[in-house]
Amino acid sequence: ATVGCLILAIWVAVERHVRDPLVNFRIMAEGRLVLPMIIAALLGAQLFGSQAPSALFLRADPDTYGYGLGATAAMAGLALSLNTFGAFIGSTLSDHIARLVTPRRAVILGASVSATAYALMVVAPSSLVLFSTWLFVLGLGTGVLIGTAANLKRLDRATAVSAAYVDIMVPHEKVGEKGMASHIS
Repeated sequence: ATVGCLILAIWVAVERHVRDPLVNFRIMAEGRLVLPMIIAALLGAQLFGSQAPSALFLRADPDTYGYGLGATAAMAGLALSLNTFGAFIGSTLSDHIARLVTPRRAVILGASVSATAYALMVVAPSSLVLFSTWLFVLGLGTGVLIGTAANLKRLDRATAVSAAYVDIMVPHEKVGEKGMASHIS
């Protein structure tokens, strides 16, 4: 770990002094990209973090472990690919959804659909077909979130993070009279 930190420190020092850096840390220090990167990391953690427990649940033999669907590796892979396919469709449609219902509501919709899919996976995972359906719905919601989060402009940290996962108690004096939608393109 120490060697890795030392190599990282040397790399950052070199990148800060070269003319055309691979990663421009000056822009990062200005803070313009930090918030979108935090939001992208949260969305990525949500998307990819759900894959491992879903795969384990799909593959677990209910007769042996008392839970799971006992799917073959191929069936589990196909079921998990529905999540990715749903995310593709959701991100493709996110621009149209944002234009129909406003970007702010599109973020809320995507987060709500994702949260609903997670809840349904927990309370109603009775068959491979049903669980695969929830994975697809989760992908749709995540896709809308990913596609809409790319349009977030200048938000304060608390507003942007809450926008990434449902609009939870946003102080209106922080986002202005028009609300959060005035800060999302």
